[in-house]
Amino acid sequence: SFNSQSSRLVVLLKKEHDEFWDQVKTVLKAILPEDKYPATEQRLNGFQAGYGTILFFEAPEPVQALQKQFPQFADHFPQWSEHTSAMHQYVLWTALEAEGFGANLQHYNPIIDQKAQTHWKIPMTWSLKAQLVFGGRAGKPGEKQFQAIEERVFVHGK
Repeated sequence: SFNSQSSRLVVLLKKEHDEFWDQVKTVLKAILPEDKYPATEQRLNGFQAGYGTILFFEAPEPVQALQKQFPQFADHFPQWSEHTSAMHQYVLWTALEAEGFGANLQHYNPIIDQKAQTHWKIPMTWSLKAQLVFGGRAGKPGEKQFQAIEERVFVHGK
């Protein structure tokens, strides 16, 4: 919103992508119960089998500048920054899918933030929002249940 340009993306390919998922494994192995880790590791191996990962960050400086410039909206800019990040995630996901890639959005933040930011020299002030894994398609997406559209979308003025 307000052309904040607060989103920051870090694209990790090949070995750098593998390194990221190795770091996630290390962090999770240290905090999960021993009997729960094998299933988690199997899931992480699936992400690591991809070609790349896009890390979506939000930088606070543009948000803070807008808060000062438009104090009447100051409380809203952090939330609007989240919307900006979501739009970047959605556009890249659909663009990758349109080009024939498989993609999935993950949220291993905040447990991986500091480790990743240190390794790739990413400013610690940036806030990690999501990780978009992409590569070849490993199969069709699983079936999902959806609430009726009439329970979620309300149209007025028909």
